[in-house]
Parts: sequence; C-alpha cells; structure tokens
Amino acid sequence: MKAKEYLKEIARIEKLIENKQLDKQRWKDIALNITPGYDGERVQSSGNMKKMETAVINSVDLEREIEADILRLYRKRQEIIGVLEELPLQDYELLYSIYVQKKSFVEVAGEKGCTYSNITTNHGTALKKVQRIIDKK
Repeated sequence: MKAKEYLKEIARIEKLIENKQLDKQRWKDIALNITPGYDGERVQSSGNMKKMETAVINSVDLEREIEADILRLYRKRQEIIGVLEELPLQDYELLYSIYVQKKSFVEVAGEKGCTYSNITTNHGTALKKVQRIIDKK
C-alpha cells in the first residue's frame, strides 16, 4: 500500500467508527421504543412483551459486536498514527495536521508561515519516509 493511501485510511476509519456509533444508538433506540400495546381497557402484553424482549436481546448483542468493531478500528487508527510518531517532529506535525486534523495544505502553510509549494514539497518528502516505515513492517 502506498503511504498516502495508508494515511487516508485514518479518515475512512473515523467515518466507519462514526457510523457504527450511530448504528449502536439506532438499535438502542429501537429496543427502548418497543412498548406493550394499550387498547383503551387493558395492556396487551402477550405478543408485544416477547417482541420487546427479543429487541432488547438483539440490541445488546449488536451493541457488543459494534463495540468490538469500534475497538478494532480505533486500534488500527492508532497503529497508523504510531507510524507518524516514528517520523522526525517536523514531518510528524505536517502529516498529522493533514491526515488526522484534516487541514488543507493552504491552512498548514499559513500556520507554518511558509509557502504552499514548500508544504507540498515537505509533504512528498514526509510521505517517502512513511513509505519506508510501512515497507519495513
């Protein structure tokens, strides 16, 4: 895998984690919103209670699966950031700003007080260093 694609995985992983957290909440909401029916005179609990119990059990099982997925994704994200941490500080800061903080090259150039061209050159150099690290692994 090329260094740039490898680092772009951070954004993909963050989106997957976000979506899994939304799924977790959705299943929790489904389980909590199933209530016994009321027909005006008495509570009808026979079929609805079973439906509610099944929804809660499914929700808990899915929540566990989603939590395991989120943990796996988080570890992968941290592994990629760990590669960045092996770089010299200047390269680390540049790539962290771009791939983790999602700043544009223009923003980074402004913050560092240098030109866009310098940032793109430094970016290419830093990516080569990342490539060497991931090729060793």
